[in-house]
Amino acid sequence: MTAVLLPLDGSRFAESVVPLALTVAGALNGDLHVVRVHELLALPTMDAITPIPMIDASFEEEARAAQRAELESTAADLQRSAHRPVHAALLDGSVVPALIEYARVNHIGMIICSTHGRSGFARAALGSVAEELARSAFIPVMLLHPAEGHPPAAPARFEHVLVPLDGSAMSELVLPPALALLTGPRKVTLFRMVTPVTVDLAPTPMPIAMTDPTAIEAEMAAARDYLEGVASTLRPQGFDADVEVSANVATPSSIEQVVNDRKPDFIAMVTHGRSGFARFIMGSVTESLVAKVRIPVVVYHPPGN
Repeated sequence: MTAVLLPLDGSRFAESVVPLALTVAGALNGDLHVVRVHELLALPTMDAITPIPMIDASFEEEARAAQRAELESTAADLQRSAHRPVHAALLDGSVVPALIEYARVNHIGMIICSTHGRSGFARAALGSVAEELARSAFIPVMLLHPAEGHPPAAPARFEHVLVPLDGSAMSELVLPPALALLTGPRKVTLFRMVTPVTVDLAPTPMPIAMTDPTAIEAEMAAARDYLEGVASTLRPQGFDADVEVSANVATPSSIEQVVNDRKPDFIAMVTHGRSGFARFIMGSVTESLVAKVRIPVVVYHPPGN
């Protein structure tokens, strides 16, 4: 059993991933925790000499009571449909530290967040929270970008995961939490991108370079051997593991193409690795990927990295 955390902020945007959270909680057979972090609402001061924000205690208590009642109502509705324990908690403090501490104390195994899309992760509400959680929580965070005007895709169950790997043991750390979500055929597509190797044709001030096909073939063969080695450890455990290698300098496009071809239910990847994936996770490439693929992306930042 693995508990699941669903942060809410009172918006329909945040609540759009409720069906996804129910699917995850069902797959992990764990309790669902719906939480909201109450932030103090400062009122502008009327004293021009001492411009210090004012806190209206009675207003704050009313706001807390309303938020707590809304959370408890949401939890009751979810428990009826989820057929599993659903807990509600109103927290105080800075949003991300409060959520991380709650996750630690309550042994949360995965956090579910929606992301904004107009400019990647929005710098407001749970858009920026999703980004910071994925970078700081040290537990898997599942991100989903809702399409404009359409409810986000929430499969009834997860049967197929795409796992980009970079050849490092660190990148493989996402496998256990990703595989734990799978039911049914439990299909796994392992993917590795090979950066094309180029050679200079002439040592001139304006060098001419071209792709070295022999070097690319060797790199792709090595990548495939590596992925097959990982797959061979999964197949005896009952997973239908397959591999995919691509030679492409455009990382998000490569992953997006594999998503279109293989039709996985979700993607799972680490936030750090030995090479290419090390820099782009939680950067502009990941923002682009999450916004484009329209399926959940599990991002895992292993502790100590």
